[in-house]
Amino acid sequence: MHRRKIPIAKIAMLMVASVGLTMAVGPSSTSAAVEASAVPAPCRKNPKLGKICGHTRILIVRYTVVKPCQVQRNYPHNPGGGRKTWTIGPGARIAWRYNITANAAMISDPSMAKFPHWGIVTNSDCIGVTTGQRGHYWRYEKLGSGKKGWVRHETPPVPAGQPMPKVAKQAGYKSYRLYGRSQNEKTQYWNKVDWRPNGATTPTARHKMTHNATLRDRPNEFVIGNVMKGWLVHSTGEKRRGYTKVYVPSLKRWGWLQL
Repeated sequence: MHRRKIPIAKIAMLMVASVGLTMAVGPSSTSAAVEASAVPAPCRKNPKLGKICGHTRILIVRYTVVKPCQVQRNYPHNPGGGRKTWTIGPGARIAWRYNITANAAMISDPSMAKFPHWGIVTNSDCIGVTTGQRGHYWRYEKLGSGKKGWVRHETPPVPAGQPMPKVAKQAGYKSYRLYGRSQNEKTQYWNKVDWRPNGATTPTARHKMTHNATLRDRPNEFVIGNVMKGWLVHSTGEKRRGYTKVYVPSLKRWGWLQL
């Protein structure tokens, strides 16, 4: 009995169809209907149409290191003991978040296994060019035939070889001073960093830190410092999204902490 041979390419197409994966390619992104199990668990609970899980833009961009980067735990005041300064050597990778001055920049050290992972480079000319990054996020959408489901979308990629944004003289986000990448289309995907959050009278309530934590300019937004276990902070009654507004005497500044 003669059996008709099926081309390998056609077999592959049939295999893809059998798992129910659909692809749709647009001018600047790729999307795919995905199994719910592929979406992070916190996002899967009671999803609403249009809900987004993940970042629609890459916020923390990786760069090469071209010469030793001098990093400190806090800036400009760097109090306390322990590991408060360190060096990232040439050939390593560094994640840039925003510029504080023409020479100082908030960064994350991907190689750092212990707290703090965030720090301030005081000689930002040590940062080279982007390494190239891709990312994705999920959105709960209509799939057709009355069905709904999670669809994976690719974020706009960050090409390799781009220099770190430098501080310029012009005002606004284009100066790249105290501006970091965001998901806000209205601000052209750059948001202003509140480097010195305002506060009223120092609260009387005191709290001794039982863990290390990052100090934020707003709840769950830009890191502006590191607060160490054992430090005293003055906490207010203002709470948002799991963060409490505090005054940190060691740093002489206000901000938001997860206590």
